[in-house]
Amino acid sequence: MKTTLTVAAAAALFRLSAAAHTPFAQLDLDGSGGLSFPEIVVVMPDLTEEEFNTADTNADTELSPEEASALVNSRQ
Repeated sequence: MKTTLTVAAAAALFRLSAAAHTPFAQLDLDGSGGLSFPEIVVVMPDLTEEEFNTADTNADTELSPEEASALVNSRQ
């Protein structure tokens, strides 16, 4: 059980690291200037829509660079 938790924790840290180090423009596949839920779950697959909506402080259905950065920082 302890090994399973360690592997899960390592995987979670890797995903956060990937999210923190992937250039925003690379994730913004449609070039809209913001990240939609489908775009950000590529590097944060365990992100829920509820978490996404909470991070989307202006409720425009996309995360700005500032909103995405705050989300990543809140999960570290």
